[in-house]
Amino acid sequence: MEHSYWIFRSPEHNVSIEKVPIYFQQVDLQGDSKAGKVIFESYNQMEEIFGPDAIIEVYWETIDRSIFHQGNRVQQSFDMYNAIEVNITKKETRWNRSHENSYWYGTRKQIIQKRFYTSKHIHCIVLCDLTDRVFEIHAKIIANLYPNYENLVQETIASLLCHEV
Repeated sequence: MEHSYWIFRSPEHNVSIEKVPIYFQQVDLQGDSKAGKVIFESYNQMEEIFGPDAIIEVYWETIDRSIFHQGNRVQQSFDMYNAIEVNITKKETRWNRSHENSYWYGTRKQIIQKRFYTSKHIHCIVLCDLTDRVFEIHAKIIANLYPNYENLVQETIASLLCHEV
């Protein structure tokens, strides 16, 4: 099956994502080149209570490189998502375009209006040395559709351009 993508570019934010699946729409863009966020939601909805099948959120902020530590930032994300009961199941590190990408995967079980939902999460932390910005990409996918979205989300994360816009 061949996938089709669209390109998200924001020169004023100095951010570009070269492979956003056509199944996603941009719903929010805020901030500037120093700090901001963009949110993409899938067109399909699980149901009106849970909302979209998948959500991809990209956050960025300028950091002081002299005090930044990638491992500490990953641990902070663990702690933050553990507070909302996301259980981390796997962690890995990959290199993409000379950037260290720290990934973790997790699951969350929750009850919303007397209905039980399981979601899977992919989180990635990327430090851009050239712009002194750290990017956090978080994807939340309904568990039964995770196999359909997993590769699409990973390709989206890998296509992030943080200083070539």
